Amino acid sequence: MPNIFGKVVDVVMEDASAIGGLVIQGLLVVVFWRSRHPGWKALMAGFVAAHLVTYIIRSVFFRNRPKKRGHTNTIERLDASSFPSLHAART
Repeated sequence: MPNIFGKVVDVVMEDASAIGGLVIQGLLVVVFWRSRHPGWKALMAGFVAAHLVTYIIRSVFFRNRPKKRGHTNTIERLDASSFPSLHAART
């Protein structure tokens, strides 16, 4: 019998990690901007700064993800690195 609990945990964690994803962050910036909220500029600046710092660190200190991803160019290499986590930076 397959480990159903493990599969459920994997699915839940994958869905939960989407909350820290690029699409959710982008939608949040758009919602703040469209609502004319004064904090949208700070949110956007934080978004850009988090990406810049993360990609700079990833370009220097490459760490494989638990499930290794192949890469053939610099952009793929940055995406294949697990440290630091953009999900954590976005929150």
